[in-house]
Amino acid sequence: MTESTRQRLGALLGGLSIVCIAVCNVLLFRAGCAGDTKSGSYGDPLRVVALEDKALPFLLAASLLAGAVYVVISKAPPVRRWLIALALSIASLVVIWLVGIFYMEELGIKSCFRL
Repeated sequence: MTESTRQRLGALLGGLSIVCIAVCNVLLFRAGCAGDTKSGSYGDPLRVVALEDKALPFLLAASLLAGAVYVVISKAPPVRRWLIALALSIASLVVIWLVGIFYMEELGIKSCFRL
């Protein structure tokens, strides 16, 4: 694989990861607008769980694509490349999940229920 091909593929995978993050955050914002599962006092908790279930594949895809970007663009030895990509995928999974749950969903609750 040539250098320019690796860069283009890395950019494509990075762009897809960003799109997956955006879709995940939109779904989690809508989940916040649908209700609150933590206390159950706002909206419909079943609708929230359904929207969170729809967001999960995008969350997983975004984190795997983030690791794939590193695999494609890195020139490190194969074992090191895969270990770093795995660590990057796990770290991005945690960060995207925390941002989605503790920021986007809370933002949806506050903006739709006027708290």
